[in-house]
Amino acid sequence: MEENGSRQKFSWLWVCVSIVVFIAIEIVIGGFVMGVIAGRYHTYILGLKLEMLIMLGSYFLGGMFVGFFSPTVRIFEPAAGAFLAVLATGLYSYFAPTYRYFGFSNHRLLIGGAIVFVLALLGADAGERLAAKFGNRASKEYVEK
Repeated sequence: MEENGSRQKFSWLWVCVSIVVFIAIEIVIGGFVMGVIAGRYHTYILGLKLEMLIMLGSYFLGGMFVGFFSPTVRIFEPAAGAFLAVLATGLYSYFAPTYRYFGFSNHRLLIGGAIVFVLALLGADAGERLAAKFGNRASKEYVEK
């Protein structure tokens, strides 16, 4: 997958870094939000909505983080990392003793994987554009294309 110009070879290292970044961002944001609402009345549905927003937001922000801080253009690595992170979540359905309780199915995992793939891709693009504004040469070349 190597081309001439500014496109870099696909990096599995950056895929793994992306997965760690997604987890870290979700822990930080989740810890903050849960600290704000802990001990206060909130409905069960509100808790689910907040969890969903935190999870989805972590993929966008994680992609943006990787796009901004990587020294070269990394667009597909965070997206692939997000997809793999969702598939790894599906392992619960195979290894958890209450596997019916979790309700994971292959088509749900693929749909969820596609959603976070796009979110991380958009985040990485936004991160590269932001890095270009701060003077990253590789990002500037990416944005100008």
